[in-house]
Amino acid sequence: MEIPENPTNNDIRDALLTINQSLTEGFEEVNKRIDQTNERVDQTNERVDRIEKDLSTMRTDVVKWDDRFFQLTRDANARANTIIIAAASVVVLSAVAQALPSALDAIATIMANTQ
Repeated sequence: MEIPENPTNNDIRDALLTINQSLTEGFEEVNKRIDQTNERVDQTNERVDRIEKDLSTMRTDVVKWDDRFFQLTRDANARANTIIIAAASVVVLSAVAQALPSALDAIATIMANTQ
């Protein structure tokens, strides 16, 4: 809007009304954009909440699977120790079992000779 060189009160009033109308439209556009931004922020917050919930669930699952893994590892170690002890026992006892008959014969011979 153009204001004349010597404006009248009506000219000034019209200019102010035009400026007021422009400002009102500008504020309405700004408020509309703020509302849209608030909606996006709310949607983003909902997504973040879902992600945090999923992450919490994953952490719980990881801890559970870690516990299972370490329990299986302990069980495997215990089983391996049992197998090693059993194998060593067989080796030792087989040597004893092989020597036992000759030792019993020697003891029987000694006992027979002392009577």
